[in-house]
Amino acid sequence: MQNACARLEKVLRQRAGATDGLDAKQRLGDVLHQRGLLEEAFKICQKLLEMHQTQFGPEHPDTLSSMDTLAVVLAGMGKLKEAAELHRTALEGREKILGKERPGTLTSMNNLAVVLDDMGKLKEAAELHRTQLDVTKRILGPEHPDTLTSMNNLAVVLEGMGNLKEAEQLHRTVLEGREKILGKEHPGTPTSMNNLALVLKKMGNLKEAAELHRTALEATEKILGPEHPDTLVLMKNLASVVKKIGKLKDAAELYRTALEVREKIWA
Repeated sequence: MQNACARLEKVLRQRAGATDGLDAKQRLGDVLHQRGLLEEAFKICQKLLEMHQTQFGPEHPDTLSSMDTLAVVLAGMGKLKEAAELHRTALEGREKILGKERPGTLTSMNNLAVVLDDMGKLKEAAELHRTQLDVTKRILGPEHPDTLTSMNNLAVVLEGMGNLKEAEQLHRTVLEGREKILGKEHPGTPTSMNNLALVLKKMGNLKEAAELHRTALEATEKILGPEHPDTLVLMKNLASVVKKIGKLKDAAELYRTALEVREKIWA
């Protein structure tokens, strides 16, 4: 996978040098971002935005799209204030040009909400996620994967605000929907199990939390493998709940296994 990504990056670098290589620059920026090469991705995405603004104008859909992409990179670099400003500008532009119910507008809304959540502005983040969820549910239906993702994002923010009961209800709905629509072995399903379990742990429902964490861990090991970072996170989450229940030996074994795998990977 890494070699394939590197080959794609090489091809895109060649195409991005052409005068008509705007699409290649966009894709190259995406690839570099995915590979964690944020400084280089920032330079390319910034240049792409400037080119779109010059060629198409500040309110063209392609300009707003490249603005959103640059903001995502900035957020990854920890520059949250700048990212929020760009996401907000992109959202306002898309609402004006495309309308409030177009997919691009909803994407900008979600992106801004995620950054606001990271900045600790939970109330505004929750309002944006709730608006996005209402629109997505009306357009796509209550069980569409995008609707379930919107619901999950709102639940995560509500959990951060301490609204655990509503967060629990939303996470249960998401889990049921993903099991039905995506299946139990889709990566999104164990993620939902984990998210619900984290809320249940905070609510003191440790037995169900442990059961969900264990099921999520087993599914993730099967889907992604025992050495995947997501598997190790779930292992530590299960260990934390097991420890809180009082099963210290089991918790120690889980922590030890996670540590050994991590040391093996980094070695």
